[in-house]
Amino acid sequence: MNNFTSITSRQFVMGWITKTIAIVIMLTIADTIKYSGRDTWLAVLVGAVIAVFSLLIIYRLVSQFPNKNLAQWSREAFGSFLGSVITIIYIILFFSYAVLATNQYSQIMTGVFVPEDPRISYHVILIVPAVYAAVLGVYVIYRLNEILLPIAALISVAVIGLNYASIDFTNFLPVMEQGVKPVINGGLIIGSRFSFVAIMFVLYPLIIHPKKIITQGFMGLFALVILIQLQVLAIAMFGAQYTSTMQFSFLEIARNIGVSDALSRLDSFILTMWITGIFVFVSIFLYGASVLTMDLLKLKNYSYFTVFFGFAVVVINLFLKDNVSLIKHFMGLPLAYAVLSVSLLLPLLMLMFVSVKKGISS
Repeated sequence: MNNFTSITSRQFVMGWITKTIAIVIMLTIADTIKYSGRDTWLAVLVGAVIAVFSLLIIYRLVSQFPNKNLAQWSREAFGSFLGSVITIIYIILFFSYAVLATNQYSQIMTGVFVPEDPRISYHVILIVPAVYAAVLGVYVIYRLNEILLPIAALISVAVIGLNYASIDFTNFLPVMEQGVKPVINGGLIIGSRFSFVAIMFVLYPLIIHPKKIITQGFMGLFALVILIQLQVLAIAMFGAQYTSTMQFSFLEIARNIGVSDALSRLDSFILTMWITGIFVFVSIFLYGASVLTMDLLKLKNYSYFTVFFGFAVVVINLFLKDNVSLIKHFMGLPLAYAVLSVSLLLPLLMLMFVSVKKGISS
């Protein structure tokens, strides 16, 4: 396996962390707090349990076809028609991830940082380098992420440490005052974001020593839970009601630092790390959608599809710019149900079918 066309299991897990953190910062924390309130820290743990099942199910499924991606083995396992339908479902899923991430990125940039700029400019600024990186190959994206993720993690820990005096843990009390349902609803939202591990359907054949994915995946999930809980500490600082209205809660935490003029202006560092995370997210899912399309059509080059999907992301977001309220509603439980149905339920059904089929044939 060529080292410049493949990735290690560690790089894969680090990419999973980055994709999840970038979206949780941008979309998920405020939505989760609206459902779970001060119990969001418990919702994160529920989401982690969902992530464990998603990781185990998808790994068990793809490991039965070690040298093929979903588009290549689904027709073998389920027949030409059903296998093609399943592949198309995941192409739509990965493409939709890129569309929604780009939409929310431009919305935050124009809503929080530079409201005078047109949103389409941020669509183009993000998509052009993301398409270029995806065309270069998955190794480039994951290698960049491997360098930047530890820096982002250290900045996150430093920001919370400098705000320690402002943290009031009594804001998390009483626990489960409204019962267990809000925690479950919030956990479904968090869990759906954890399930970005579904990109394994595309990348598994490219992973060196894939048997390490489970061990390193659990370690990565532990780190992921800690990083997200650091963001949940915004509740301890500002209260659940106010935090639920924030578009970028971690940025507000950074702006709360009052140690010195230098340390109180970490906006640029946080913004840079976050934009890099969104870039990695969009690049990987454009790559995934393009490779699946290439193999579905039995072609040899995915680059043209990457350019097409990138162009389509920009065009679709032009039509979505006037539907902000609809998108915000969709980002809550409706999106969680949709994502979990294809990242947890559908893989489980596929695994059961493949296992029964192999049992009968043997």
